[in-house]
Amino acid sequence: MTIAITLKVTDGLVVASDSATTLGGGNTGNVYNNAEKVFNLVKGERVAAAISGLGNIGPSSMASLIKDLRVLFRDDAKWRIDPKGYSVEEVAKKVKDFLFDEHYVPWHEVNAGKDRHNWPPFSMLMSGYSTSKSAPEIWQLVFDKGKSNLTDLTHAPAAWIGNCEAINRLVLGFDARIISALTTSFGKTDAEVRDALKTAAFLEAQIIPGSMPIQDAVDLAYFLVDTSAKYSRYTPGYQTIGGPIDIATITKHEGFKWVRRKHYYDARLNPERP
Repeated sequence: MTIAITLKVTDGLVVASDSATTLGGGNTGNVYNNAEKVFNLVKGERVAAAISGLGNIGPSSMASLIKDLRVLFRDDAKWRIDPKGYSVEEVAKKVKDFLFDEHYVPWHEVNAGKDRHNWPPFSMLMSGYSTSKSAPEIWQLVFDKGKSNLTDLTHAPAAWIGNCEAINRLVLGFDARIISALTTSFGKTDAEVRDALKTAAFLEAQIIPGSMPIQDAVDLAYFLVDTSAKYSRYTPGYQTIGGPIDIATITKHEGFKWVRRKHYYDARLNPERP
């Protein structure tokens, strides 16, 4: 499992995630704490991504597939992203086409059967600046029950995916499981309960003001991911949120910058090539 978060403030965007990944389940599962979940989606450009859910498609990790696409964005005529003129929506749609249409569906039809309801879920937050716009954007891509959905979340000051229980309780004021509890207790439909909860906005913690400086947004993102990891530690079962916290920022003028980033190698022994 995962917790990945994107914060949007007037200075730019902050993208953060833990590093835990779970393989298997029951008494035979393992949790590893060094998965890559935050990416500069278009190398050198002002677009980032954070992922949750499905960790691989067949023999290829999602991280590897995203990096494959990043090369295509640069070198392949079909997929190329023009650094002089692109939109975050354009990038998001190409990510959907590559991951879902070109890889997820073909592999699962052959190896997981035709019943798409059993196919594993996946979610990605993509954020950045379109070249023609001065304000940052957030988009979410979801694979669920064999279908894909791309949603514009730019109106929101923040978005998070994965095991969101701790952040939902802290920020929204209630756990998402309250929906099923209320539908059962009061005989209301899911839609009716969701509409009613919209009136409970006064419960929301006012900790994500859009005007906060980018450094404070970095600190807040770290706090939310770290709190989720500590919460996971003390709940029953595997600690599904943990490991190093990776954080990146995107600003209009400085572009994509790593703030915290783990390496499986010593960067001092592997200098970047000019």
